[in-house]
Amino acid sequence: MKNEKIREAYDSFRLDDQTRQAALENILEASRQERTASAGKRKRRIRRLTAAAACAVLLLGFGTAAYALGWFGLRDLSVGKDDHEVTRYRYPDGEPYQKMVESEILSLGGYTGTPEYEAFAEWDAYRRSYVEAHRDELTNEVTAPNGYYDTYFCCFPEMEEKLDEILEKYGLKPVENEQDFEGASLQDVCDAAGIGSILPDRADTVWEAGCYAYVFDNGSFHLETSLYTGEEELLDFSLNRAVYGSLYPYGVNIRDAERFTEWQFTTEEGVPVTVAEIREPFTDAYGQNCAPTALVLIGRPESMVTIGISPREQAYYLIDGVRYKDEELPEGVIGTPESHHWEYELPSREEIRDFVEDLHPEQIP
Repeated sequence: MKNEKIREAYDSFRLDDQTRQAALENILEASRQERTASAGKRKRRIRRLTAAAACAVLLLGFGTAAYALGWFGLRDLSVGKDDHEVTRYRYPDGEPYQKMVESEILSLGGYTGTPEYEAFAEWDAYRRSYVEAHRDELTNEVTAPNGYYDTYFCCFPEMEEKLDEILEKYGLKPVENEQDFEGASLQDVCDAAGIGSILPDRADTVWEAGCYAYVFDNGSFHLETSLYTGEEELLDFSLNRAVYGSLYPYGVNIRDAERFTEWQFTTEEGVPVTVAEIREPFTDAYGQNCAPTALVLIGRPESMVTIGISPREQAYYLIDGVRYKDEELPEGVIGTPESHHWEYELPSREEIRDFVEDLHPEQIP
């Protein structure tokens, strides 16, 4: 392979400059050795080239081995788009109306090319189409099935059969025996999932209401809670851990995926992290106002971890061009729905990085 072709390939990789340059030099060196090695050293040369090829697989943005290191982004999780109807409310009378919106569906259990991803893509497409086709049959008489079928929203026997078919096809197990937690500590959730402590240095900053979480028997779990980052400021986040070898039943819908910007860093313990974010409030293609958001993507040896970080919210009134909080309204001035506004601020990149460091993702296998 000519050097120009090698450089062109590596320029397309989604890597930091230092890693890309080091990998390029390794491959170029292997290429030079191939051209200059004598026939008597053929066996040794092949060994070197094999190692170089393995290095390339590890670093490719879409290489299976690369995912174990955490270098993946939103496009690696997308399983397609979903058109669905949502309820909106007219202002100021509050009259409801229906609106069709399109969103991108992301897998939370696997990335492109893995059985977890392929199984979720097939199951999610089947489930949505089947439910839509049988919507009129979804009455109060339809009871929840037993066992893991309930977790996967199998409303009819045909869905149960299809789920088992997909599990067998991809060699995966279902998640089962869900434990629900409300008002629990972070350590309660970690103990139930069989992992080390997360946020050990910030456990005393967890919101007084504790965590809402559910944990499956294979160690997969979802939790939601808030951390105090100041006297009155809270950082709201949700965390999913999906253990490989099983079909994680849930995905996430995002709108305007092309608006997200991705950046990467490596924690002090050597865990690569990708952050996808939208920093400014925006109006999507359907006229819906959307707040900033961030999604943290981490690949671990035994699981995939995704963290959703919500923006800080502050309500205020804008009256005659002046901003007021509730407690700051002048005497006799009443805040009205027309003057009520929300302000959103996503934590800075430095704050997000500090949060992930404090999370200690190396504690999550």
